Amino acid sequence: GQSRFSEFEKNLSKIKDAVISNIGADQYPIYKATINPDASSSIWLVGCIHGDEIAGTTSLLEYMKNGIIPSNLRLEIIPVLNTSGFINSDRNNMNGIDINRDFCNDSYQFETESLLNSIKQDNPFLFWTLHEDHTCDDFYCYYSDEGNLEKWKKLIQLAKQYFHIRNSEIHGDECIHGLICHPKEEKRLNHPKHKCSIENKMYQMGINYLTTETPAKASLSLRTLCYKKMLDYILNHLVNH
Repeated sequence: GQSRFSEFEKNLSKIKDAVISNIGADQYPIYKATINPDASSSIWLVGCIHGDEIAGTTSLLEYMKNGIIPSNLRLEIIPVLNTSGFINSDRNNMNGIDINRDFCNDSYQFETESLLNSIKQDNPFLFWTLHEDHTCDDFYCYYSDEGNLEKWKKLIQLAKQYFHIRNSEIHGDECIHGLICHPKEEKRLNHPKHKCSIENKMYQMGINYLTTETPAKASLSLRTLCYKKMLDYILNHLVNH
């Protein structure tokens, strides 16, 4: 509950070389950690869009503390976007809304609006959300940048050291060797899951995205270890390589 969030705040405050800001509200703060604020190339990393998916949060905190971060890369890290969901161990926010189905509305939830107001001032190289799937025993990911397909395949090879890789339909999407490409226009427009997702919003904004899904049934330590390996690979092999 609230004590878990207080522990998160304490751990975040210990991160050296990070500029911490609150892009949310006093009651439900949304903390953004900026590393290498003067670098022009940026990657956004977002965890806990769903409040019961905590491996991304744990991984981001640990990587900020111990990972190797290139000095020419600015990181904009939101370890917990859904603060109320995190406190309540709930997929949805305090209004019962799935934030990742909120990005096509005229009136946004405050988490959605806080994120969009913050990112519209930037033009990141990549927007990466770290998810977990409670219904699936496999690893898989969504991507929009087909130009970096070989690097996404490398991510799958990394994940294969820890999890089985999905190679069949998942939640209505065709998944080939763990990879799901951004859906075609007809499916995006006719399927609320895609039309209102954060991924489609980034696509509309011209920002490449990556969405990774670890199996939530696996141990937290294994999910965290996998994510830290992926963070190391993406941050040190994607930009300017």
